[in-house]
Amino acid sequence: MGEREFADVLREAIQARGLELGRIQERLRARGVSVSLATLSYWQSGRSRPERRDSLAAVGLLEEVLEIPVGTLSASIGPPRRRGRWLSTVPDRPGLATYWPRLGAMPAGATVNPGSPSPVVW
Repeated sequence: MGEREFADVLREAIQARGLELGRIQERLRARGVSVSLATLSYWQSGRSRPERRDSLAAVGLLEEVLEIPVGTLSASIGPPRRRGRWLSTVPDRPGLATYWPRLGAMPAGATVNPGSPSPVVW
């Protein structure tokens, strides 16, 4: 694709400017934006990237602080990532046949409640 990742662009800009994250944080705060050191570190390392409205607003000021052309960082952010703590660990929900190989084997009077820990309600 040829596009550079946000973390790479940010890290290079920080190195080129010779600023520590604490100094960047101070300069952002002076412009009315509060970004934690942890957030700046996560952005720089690629652990996370700005996606929320206030974070995206901070990116423009970050470009100003780092003295890089407007749009340099924002163009490298990319589309929002899928969110959710369990996205990579939860398999697709099993079908009813997993619980009863033959649908006729489901006990009389039982109803299916797929959102419940026990999918059968008596």
